[in-house]
Amino acid sequence: PGWFVAKNARRIGDLLNEEGRKDEAAAAYRESAEAYDKVLGEYKEGSIEQKTILQERETLPSTL
Repeated sequence: PGWFVAKNARRIGDLLNEEGRKDEAAAAYRESAEAYDKVLGEYKEGSIEQKTILQERETLPSTL
């Protein structure tokens, strides 16, 4: 479920950003980053899941 939390928070951040609600978007992106960081440890080092999580985490907007 943690991965879904991260993805959902990112999507919410994207929607808020599109509406010009920058502070709220930044908070959603921070929540997404924290969720990605938390879920990262649930997967084996070097696994495809871990690589995917890292790639998604790296593409979060730099408003954090």
